[in-house]
Formats: sequence, C-alpha cells, structure tokens
Amino acid sequence: MKKGILLTCMVFILLIGTNAEDVQGTPEHNQQGRYSLDVDFDPSAIFDASSGSLFTMPQIRFRVFQADGSAYRINAGFNIETEKIYEDAEGNEFEKGSAVFFSFAPGFEKPLSNGKVRVYYGAELPITIYSERYEAENNFNSLNLKAGYTGIGVNAVLGLDYNIGGGFYFGVEFNPGLNYISNSDIKRDNDIILKGGSSVQFGTNSSSGIRAGIRF
Repeated sequence: MKKGILLTCMVFILLIGTNAEDVQGTPEHNQQGRYSLDVDFDPSAIFDASSGSLFTMPQIRFRVFQADGSAYRINAGFNIETEKIYEDAEGNEFEKGSAVFFSFAPGFEKPLSNGKVRVYYGAELPITIYSERYEAENNFNSLNLKAGYTGIGVNAVLGLDYNIGGGFYFGVEFNPGLNYISNSDIKRDNDIILKGGSSVQFGTNSSSGIRAGIRF
C-alpha cells in the first residue's frame, strides 16, 4: 500500500515538472469548454469479458470550470443489482436478492498545471446510501432479511486529465478520505435480529479505472 501511494505521488510530481505551464490559462485550457462530463472506463474489459462491463458502475462526474482552471464538481453514482433463483416452479421455491447503491459527492478542485496534462488537487464531501434485501421461500418456511448503511465523509482529491484533442480526455484520481458509516438494523420479517452500529473508516481509494470524458 505504501509503495503504491509513493509511486502515485512520484508520477504526479514528474507530470507537474514536465507540464509546468501557467495555471492562469494556457492555449490548451482556453480552447476547451467550461463544462466537463466523464464516466469510469475499464479498458481491461475490452480484452477480458470476465472483468465486467465496459463502463463499470455508472459513476458520473460533472464539472464547471472557472477562468483560472479551478472547478466545482459533483460525483454521482447509482447502481441496482438483482438476482433470482427458481429451483422448483411447481413448488414455488425461490430465492432472490436485491441491492441499491447511491452516492453523491460535491467538491472543488484547483489546478497545479493547466496544459495538455491537467494536474489538480481539491476536496469533496461524499454521501452514500446502500440498501439490500434477501428473500427465500419453499414449501415449509420463508425468510425475509433487510440491511443497509448510510455514510458521510470528506475526501482529499489528487488527479490528472490528459487531453487527447477535440475536447476529449482520459483521467485518473486518488482520493484518500475519512468516512463515518452508520449501519442500519438487520431485520428479519420486520423483527430486529442485529442492532446497527457506526464506525469511522479511513480509505486510500483510487478511481476504479480510467475516467473517459469530454469538455464542452
């Protein structure tokens, strides 16, 4: 973990040194649009079908840029997973599960360089909501479980965008942060079987893949 963090920092330092244009506005920056929209992109999925969908979870980021290259930003994600297993249609035996995940993170970023490679830092306030449900039934009994959690925190942001032309770019981010997680009660048929609790977690997360986007 420490080696990975150190390597990431070294890469950013080298990029800043080789891309030390005026942060008040370079030709590349001035020719680009005021807004940007990007999503998580997993290039490994092109070559490995088992790695998942091409665009992983629909995590979307929208930014509004200022004249000096700084930007207001919003990260938002929404995901629904469902699974059903029917073992005996005549006996009405079934098993199914579902989960819903929502995340929202407003933030702000400042540029360290604004050229073809834009390096930036900032902060964001992530809010997450997760809920899951499991149901099973056969000829003898039934089971209905509910659980979930809510989280809020603060993340530092360190990232870069590489402009490939025409307003299109690829980017990566490193987001260490502190998050407060509140777990809901685990219920079985509306009866509490395990009381929920809370915890504070520190994470050193990076983007799940490359971010692909456009400025307009």
